[in-house]
Amino acid sequence: MNASRLATLERGVWPREKQKAALASVLAALLLVTLKLVVGVATRSLGILSEAAHSGLDLVAATVTLVSVRVADKPADPSHPFGHGKVEHLSLRQVFERAPKLRSISCPSPLQTAAVYRLLLAILHCVLDLRTPKAWHAVWSRGCLPTESIDRYLGDQRDRFDLFNPKRPFYQSTGLVPFFGPVQKLFPERAAGNNDTLFDHTHGTFRDAAGLS
Repeated sequence: MNASRLATLERGVWPREKQKAALASVLAALLLVTLKLVVGVATRSLGILSEAAHSGLDLVAATVTLVSVRVADKPADPSHPFGHGKVEHLSLRQVFERAPKLRSISCPSPLQTAAVYRLLLAILHCVLDLRTPKAWHAVWSRGCLPTESIDRYLGDQRDRFDLFNPKRPFYQSTGLVPFFGPVQKLFPERAAGNNDTLFDHTHGTFRDAAGLS
């Protein structure tokens, strides 16, 4: 993959392009309103003045869009851990379909996030021949993923994605005995006992395993 292009995207070229487009819409709407007002006042035409009022509504809408884009492009903070953009729950197919529009993939646990990225990369390697940087660059330059090939692979291997498969449960191990200990043994990043981590204030009685898994 082209490292320089990746570095450029990480610096936020796409957010800046969206803001430029929104700003251009605001300036165009402002120009139309100004011209229509000048012509309407000069000619005393109610029709042109009414068009100026209509363009004023477009100006308001364009301004709201510009503000929304700027807010959505703000980085994550303690109040918005997933950023200020739109957050959705997506299936595997939806992740590949919307890949060009996704900013990031986030899970409640950083270990889960890493596992999801590894799964997505494994599927891509099964569908595409990505053994060389040139192959990665070709996929990146295309701007989208081969969703038809990915859908066909997911359909052929659908049994491998069954959570309750008796032999190969998806991302799980068979033959596990019932677990009754603290959930921190299943999730190493969770705090336990008196070793509370900086951003995790749970304790040894925390048992919300289902909510984290």
